[in-house]
Amino acid sequence: MLETDERCSSCGPGPGRAGNGTPTDKPGERTNVTADDRAGLGDYFARRYVRGEELSVLSFGVNGTNGELGNFQFTLTRKADDMVPTVYTGKGSVVCTTVPTTVGTWSMARDPGSR
Repeated sequence: MLETDERCSSCGPGPGRAGNGTPTDKPGERTNVTADDRAGLGDYFARRYVRGEELSVLSFGVNGTNGELGNFQFTLTRKADDMVPTVYTGKGSVVCTTVPTTVGTWSMARDPGSR
């Protein structure tokens, strides 16, 4: 059994910190209000794990800092039992002042060039 609460405890920016959610499209869609629901993030990861979801990083770049946030961008391949390997691009930030460092935002979408 996955201990999602423990493994995903650093998936959000933490109390009193801004965060813009973790949106992504189907399968396993998380958009709008659902994407901002950090309480449901552990369950979401557990469901995607059961579906065999894997993310393989193709490129990663650091885009500097903004206050306590470190910004990044990436390209990855997302695949699972319910989806063919698909290229996604995205961006996000990490909160650099927490120990351990936590993900503040994460957003990804299908790469328009790979459709």
